[in-house]
Amino acid sequence: MKKYKISTIEKKSIQEVETWVKDGQSFTIDQWWRWGHVIISVADDEEFDIEAIKRNEDGFNIDAWDVWDRDLDDGVALFFDTDGDEELEEEVQAMWDDEGYSSFEQAGWNIEDGSTMFYGPLAVELIND
Repeated sequence: MKKYKISTIEKKSIQEVETWVKDGQSFTIDQWWRWGHVIISVADDEEFDIEAIKRNEDGFNIDAWDVWDRDLDDGVALFFDTDGDEELEEEVQAMWDDEGYSSFEQAGWNIEDGSTMFYGPLAVELIND
């Protein structure tokens, strides 16, 4: 088993998307980060093309790997998508302004789905061999 540290090189290149659900309603949080890295483990028999990952032409989905650690730094943009439901959008924004994520959980909202993507060229560093 090998561990690799995957880091962004360009600013504003990490996107984190979460879908929250409650009582048949849902909304999505789309958040962008300036910098970040992830440490993943890769089995010895698992395909891992370092050069292709460095080029990162299609985006690097960190959720597809066994993540040991991750650090996303300096959030630069945050959007809520309520699929046009203005009342829900006002409610979500008010909860976010109150206490952020904990407001959603206290109100009974649960994360149904999420993904974190790194875009642009990446730095790949072998942590252990």
